[in-house]
Amino acid sequence: SKSKCLRSSVALALMKLFQKLPIATFEAKLPKLVTVVCNGMQNKDSDERDTARDTISKMAVSIDLKYLPLILSSLSVSLCEGYKLHVRSAALHSILVSISKSYASPVIHADK
Repeated sequence: SKSKCLRSSVALALMKLFQKLPIATFEAKLPKLVTVVCNGMQNKDSDERDTARDTISKMAVSIDLKYLPLILSSLSVSLCEGYKLHVRSAALHSILVSISKSYASPVIHADK
């Protein structure tokens, strides 16, 4: 169980490394990283779930929004029953809060 937590923590560093590689390589590696982190949220240990949730939130902020559906579908597949539904809701909330903090809303100019 310790290795899963560690794997979740290292996933963010690996993702940032993969971002430096050609886009095809990055897009090939990203689904596996996201899956590893989402599977970390299945753990009954709340500390490991918290680590995985923080990691997936940071990953969502670090990559382009076009990859958000990949993260959401991985969450849906990994966390699909019982207590995991509540974990999925908390993870989704955490992702949305993190994204909303990092993206500035567009400036709307009112013509007068």
